[in-house]
Amino acid sequence: MHGTLSEGACYRDSFIGLSTPGNPCVGFDCNSEEGAVRNDGRYIYISNITSMDTLRVFTPDPFTFVRTGSTGSWEYPADTELNDAVVPTPLCTSGVEDFMLYPDTGDTLYRCRGGQGWNDATGVITRLGTKTLVWPGNGGRLLAGGGSALELVAADGTVTPVTGLPNEQWVAYRAVADGFYVATMDSAGMGSRWQILADGTAFSSATWTGVPAGTRLTYGYVMAAAGDLYCQGADTVNSGVDIVLRFPAGGGVATVAYTEDGLEQQWSNGAKKPDTMLHGSKLVSGF
Repeated sequence: MHGTLSEGACYRDSFIGLSTPGNPCVGFDCNSEEGAVRNDGRYIYISNITSMDTLRVFTPDPFTFVRTGSTGSWEYPADTELNDAVVPTPLCTSGVEDFMLYPDTGDTLYRCRGGQGWNDATGVITRLGTKTLVWPGNGGRLLAGGGSALELVAADGTVTPVTGLPNEQWVAYRAVADGFYVATMDSAGMGSRWQILADGTAFSSATWTGVPAGTRLTYGYVMAAAGDLYCQGADTVNSGVDIVLRFPAGGGVATVAYTEDGLEQQWSNGAKKPDTMLHGSKLVSGF
């Protein structure tokens, strides 16, 4: 999760695993944009530290407790992005607009500000034609289309229509083996995951049946490699408490994977780092 150590402050972002909110990785510039996890586990994000937006590889900075007499405070690092290597996007002369990552190689797909279409290390991805890129897969395969009408576009440009899917709007995608997962979900937590095979056939592989009492979904779906679906949510009993709900890979009712309830953003406690809050930030995953 890309969250914050100080709610409402853009200059105190942190990166955590959902189960370890008290172990934040920092730091980020105020204008950085949330990103994605590459296949080697590195976090890739869009940096706005220069006049032209660039892709960077996040490297954690020191987060230390500085004492002043009998008191002290955790000190968020300065110049946070100077140690974050730039990921080349040679076709972008006005900065990067968006990016994705091939799940098996970690290679970058990117769009440039002021430009149209997607690019990768070979240049403009011409095999997409006028199709909209939805998600990158293994072996150079791309999931393309819009709404419920999806197609597989192979590395050689061969197009295979996806068949067997319901007429739904998809909220999350994930590459698996030689195909893809796609997921649908309604506001009550009723949804399903479908698997698309290499030949374009699709079948339902999980059914989700609601959220725990006292919770509701808000926005921001991502899917884990195993097929679990995660979404930001709210605690409806404790006002102002953000949560993350996990819909299990095997189907069924969601569980709470993260909650702000009981967390503290206390900067003067030298024995414990401030906890990371969600606060309208973003869940991140791989592809």
